[in-house]
Amino acid sequence: MEEGPYLGLIQIAGFGDMEIIARHVLSPEELQTIAHCPGSDFTLSHLPEDLAAVVAEALSIQFRAIR
Repeated sequence: MEEGPYLGLIQIAGFGDMEIIARHVLSPEELQTIAHCPGSDFTLSHLPEDLAAVVAEALSIQFRAIR
């Protein structure tokens, strides 16, 4: 999900006065870890080309908001 629509959903949920604290582009290793959450016993293996397609595009956003 892109950042704008994601933050819009947070506002729809009743949060306001949002402040972005940090943005972090996920590394290939971080993407691999997330792709196998909650563990390889519980998830299917993803194709390497699927993960490669989102490298440098997947972000972690930390924000602060008031409800």
